[in-house]
Amino acid sequence: MMFTQEQLAQLSTVQRKAILAIGQTIEVPDPTDATAVVKGKAKAGKSADALLNRAIEIIQANKRVSGYKGCHSVFSGFNDLLVDEFKLSKPELFERLDALVASGKLATMPAKGGYMYYLPGEKPERKPRTADDIRAKLGL
Repeated sequence: MMFTQEQLAQLSTVQRKAILAIGQTIEVPDPTDATAVVKGKAKAGKSADALLNRAIEIIQANKRVSGYKGCHSVFSGFNDLLVDEFKLSKPELFERLDALVASGKLATMPAKGGYMYYLPGEKPERKPRTADDIRAKLGL
């Protein structure tokens, strides 16, 4: 599938990087479809619901073990575990996770080295910092 500039602008950053890294055009699966379509062939694998349930299990287990509400995508092994269990490539996994975030079934926040994944409603809110906040913190 060839992408127009308008279509590329609608893709997530992860999806655009994956397309550029592959160096060829790829068919982006319909995020509402339970199976991914890659290069015209149906990907034999588990459904989107199974991926969501497993992601929730991992986040909850990480919360019990570490005490943090979220789970880091890279440092916790979250991505590698899902890639291994669902037999997906990383770009396919990112597409499916992006679809779950877009539908509100998971929440995400950028973090150093990757993303933090949260259950809906548990994502911490970041309040915007003002110049006065920075001055107070620096004691100016």
